[in-house]
Amino acid sequence: MSGTPAIAVIGSLNVDFITTTPRIPEAGETMTATSFTTGFGGKGANQAVACSRLSKSRPQSQQQEAGSLDIKSVATSEVKTQMIGFLGSDPFGADYRNALVKEGIDVANVRTVEGVTTGVANIIVEESSGENRIMLSTGANYSLGEKLEDLVPEEAVVVIFQLEIPLGLVSWHVSYLFRRRCGSYGPRKGLKKATGLRNEAKKKRKR
Repeated sequence: MSGTPAIAVIGSLNVDFITTTPRIPEAGETMTATSFTTGFGGKGANQAVACSRLSKSRPQSQQQEAGSLDIKSVATSEVKTQMIGFLGSDPFGADYRNALVKEGIDVANVRTVEGVTTGVANIIVEESSGENRIMLSTGANYSLGEKLEDLVPEEAVVVIFQLEIPLGLVSWHVSYLFRRRCGSYGPRKGLKKATGLRNEAKKKRKR
């Protein structure tokens, strides 16, 4: 591994259509909404944005404003955030890619899938209760289908998943990363070894 260490987020990219209403309409009923907004969402992209914002070093003046926070403990090195996912070949996809770049996220591994729409979430929020109802069209997020493919960049030191992409792809990567990290140890043996090391460290602390 070489270069800047990276946090890799492998997951969903959805455009959110958010409608706020006084109440949820009944079946067959048409009613006037209070407001409508759009946004870039998806649990994967949300995590990538959070990682990108939190991993950037802050100016010294901002660090000192942290109050009781030990300034020496604040990391000053930059960590790259990479988004790995799939967008459609529609205008939503192009706009989404630009939005990620503006957040300082590496989009080299965000693929555009021709002839497929970008994932979309239709969200209805009821004002009186705050409850929401979401209809998700996965679109390009599911473009790999049942295909299993290594999506982890070589420089990644942390890999984050969610469950808005095919479950088989997530579970395969977890198993694969265990094998890659633990060498000859399989997922279960690797986990057993890690647990043993953790218990051994606890015993040393008690001595």
